[in-house]
Amino acid sequence: MTDQGGACLVFDASGARRLICNVRYATPTRQGTLYVWHFLTHAEYDRNDWKDICC
Repeated sequence: MTDQGGACLVFDASGARRLICNVRYATPTRQGTLYVWHFLTHAEYDRNDWKDICC
């Protein structure tokens, strides 16, 4: 499952963990890039500290 959280994508990964990342999509002249910001437990994710970099 993937959700859009502001400028970040949130992936439900490895059971009770969340992968927070940002995507710079490819253009005809530039390759795309995936930036991984956090790999959090469910408790860490629920504290919402990660939203400071995404919103």
